[in-house]
Amino acid sequence: MIEQLKQDNIPYITATHDVNNPRSGEVMKRLGMKYQYSYEEQWQPKDFLVTFKMYQLNLDGNQKRVYQKILASIIGTLYRRKYLKTY
Repeated sequence: MIEQLKQDNIPYITATHDVNNPRSGEVMKRLGMKYQYSYEEQWQPKDFLVTFKMYQLNLDGNQKRVYQKILASIIGTLYRRKYLKTY
């Protein structure tokens, strides 16, 4: 599968797992994925806070790239918590 993604010029793939399920992280590591960061998210539909670990595999040789969309969301959440007092 990963070889096909490379042939299709997909630059990278990402995957996440709940920190309470470390075996999923082990699968990601075996695939060559590297841990990048953790983030918290209000998990729906049960409405409780979950910490996720994000792994990434860069397929195009650019090892400095880190997927940032979630980081932008985290920064927005921290801003709201600090300045708008919302949770």
